Amino acid sequence: MQIHSVLTKKPYSVSQAIGQLRRKQLSLSTYFPEGTQFLYGYPSGNDSGFLNLVPPSIEELVAARVIACSGPDIKPVCFAATTPQAVPIDLFDKLGIALPKSDALVMPPEIGLGLTGDMRNHAVKAWIKDNVDESSLIMSQPFTDPDLTAYYQIPPLTTAYLNDKYNMPKYIDADWLPKRFATFDSGAVLCAQIDQIPLPCVVKATLSSSGDGVHICKTQEDLQNAADKFITLEERIVVEQYIEIKKNYCIQFGIPHDASKPAHFIGCNEQVIGAGGTFLGGRLTPERLPKGAKSSVRYALDTIIPRVRSMGWYGIFGLDVLIDSANKSYFIDPNFRMTGTAVYLFLDSRGEIKRPMTSVSGEFVGSEADFREAVLPLAATSSRNRLLKLVCLSRHDDTWRFDAAIEYKNETQLAEHAKTILASGIRSKVLELLCAKEGN
Repeated sequence: MQIHSVLTKKPYSVSQAIGQLRRKQLSLSTYFPEGTQFLYGYPSGNDSGFLNLVPPSIEELVAARVIACSGPDIKPVCFAATTPQAVPIDLFDKLGIALPKSDALVMPPEIGLGLTGDMRNHAVKAWIKDNVDESSLIMSQPFTDPDLTAYYQIPPLTTAYLNDKYNMPKYIDADWLPKRFATFDSGAVLCAQIDQIPLPCVVKATLSSSGDGVHICKTQEDLQNAADKFITLEERIVVEQYIEIKKNYCIQFGIPHDASKPAHFIGCNEQVIGAGGTFLGGRLTPERLPKGAKSSVRYALDTIIPRVRSMGWYGIFGLDVLIDSANKSYFIDPNFRMTGTAVYLFLDSRGEIKRPMTSVSGEFVGSEADFREAVLPLAATSSRNRLLKLVCLSRHDDTWRFDAAIEYKNETQLAEHAKTILASGIRSKVLELLCAKEGN
């Protein structure tokens, strides 16, 4: 009850909270205790009981984002391909990328792109047991194996419970959620009852993230395609109301591990979504809290967070929110973990990036000399024409991958930047999508 009383007070409005946030130098250390070992990782497949289709190359970059926003008390866990073991050390300085600290934990190169599926999960679990301190680990999507429980700060089943879309009605009231038409225990059951599903609808594997396992179905053909992809899935599937969206936001919050400190709003980003609902990137707009998202932020602070904190969970998290044409808000996806745009919100709080900006992931194939010639003019801190602000970089032979921010003044300039970057030989789904929209 004491936690509830702390969190349900309204000492300041959302606008005042944003004003306070501007004066903070936020990092993961704001929310986690000293000595935390932080792995922003995704187990392959559904070994953790959670469907993840993220390839190892993306998981490496995801984990490296922690280095840029860890703060003084957090020990990042990262992959060798994103450290000076693979990337020439002078490139970190030239590109303005934070170097792993001496106490960072780095997995061996053998846990690389060649390991996938069960073999990768087995190797990561064995490495955790040999290298991580007990009661110190925070993992974005934790393994739920009983013999690993002792390594986590937060019981992994608690995090798994909160991230399961099936459980959202347990801590979010029904009028803030899309209508749920049906629940199926497996893909096979879904396929057997496909004729009973209304259209349009959204079919979701309840244990999934980043658009994995989400199918927007407007026709019977769409529905059949979703059923075919889920037919072997031995997990819950829900069918929900389709919402014609006006805006798609992720609102993000922090709950300090110290129960005497209040939770607060960190920031809001607009989602860049590809075909079928896949998350591609996030935008930070000049307006730190868009008008349409204000009510959902207030509801989360007043209602969702007290319920979540009473379960013993803490850290940073994001809630995906859809705004329809009538300006009604719907919570559609819980992300009780660090999100894809969290690092940019932290950098924004420090004044290290400017709004508006869009996050992008990119890939360049070429020798080290080719990379320096093509990418440094666009991304080096000393470049007068800097378009990309890299937060992390990986290397596998002649393939270079990165996450970065693009700053711009308006949509026209953003499209121009996207074309310039693509012309350099960099490949990026986000940039291709932006150019395609401009072409229309």
